[in-house]
Amino acid sequence: MLFLAVFCGFLAEYQLEHTIEKQKGADYIKSMIEDLQNDTAKLNKVTGSLSKINNSIDTIILYYNDIGTSTNPVLLRNLRAINGFPTFFYSDRTIQQLKNSGGMRLIKDKKAADGIMDYDAVIRNYENNAIYVQRYWEGLTALRLTIIDRQSLDNLISNSADSKVKPGYLITNDPIALRKLKNLIYELQFYHKNTIRDNTGLIEKATELMEVLRTQYHL
Repeated sequence: MLFLAVFCGFLAEYQLEHTIEKQKGADYIKSMIEDLQNDTAKLNKVTGSLSKINNSIDTIILYYNDIGTSTNPVLLRNLRAINGFPTFFYSDRTIQQLKNSGGMRLIKDKKAADGIMDYDAVIRNYENNAIYVQRYWEGLTALRLTIIDRQSLDNLISNSADSKVKPGYLITNDPIALRKLKNLIYELQFYHKNTIRDNTGLIEKATELMEVLRTQYHL
C-alpha cells in the first residue's frame, strides 16, 4: 500500500508538472503572437513612410535643376524628406525568453518551434541589411549637411509665398557636390524599394507564423 501511495504521488506530481509546462508553453505562444502583431504593425508603418519618401524623391529629381536657384515650394517641401528615415525595431521579447531560459523545450509542436526559429533567423538577416542602409543614410546626411543649410531651408519654406525671398539655403554651389548629392538621393530610392520588398516578405512570414501558432495551439 505504501508503494502504491508513493507511486500515485509521483504520478500526480508528474501530471502537475506536465500541466504547468503545457500552460507555460501556451503562454509563450500567446506572447509570440502579440510580438508578431507588433512587428506587422511597425513594418506596415515603416513601409508607408518609405513609400512617401520615395514619392518625395521623385519630386526632388524632377525639380532638381531648381535647387538653390528657385523658391519652388514643391521642391523645398520635398527636400525635407531626406532629413531622416524610419527604422524597424524587432519585437524580440518572447524569442529572447525562449532562447535564454530554455523555453523552446516547452514548445512541443515541431511546426510551431521551427516556424519561430525560422522567423527569428530571417529577422536577424533583415537587421544586418538594415545596418548597411543606415550607413548609407549616414553618408548621405554627412554630405547633405555640407550642402544644405537646414535652418535657412525651413525659413524659406515658411516664406516661400513671398516673391522677394531669395533661395539662399545652399552652403555651396559646387556643381560636383550638387551632382553627387543628386546621385545619392536617386540611389536611395533603390535601397528603399529593396527594404519595402523585404518588409512585405516579413509581413507575409509573420502572418503565416501567426496562423500556424493559432492553428497548432487552438487559439
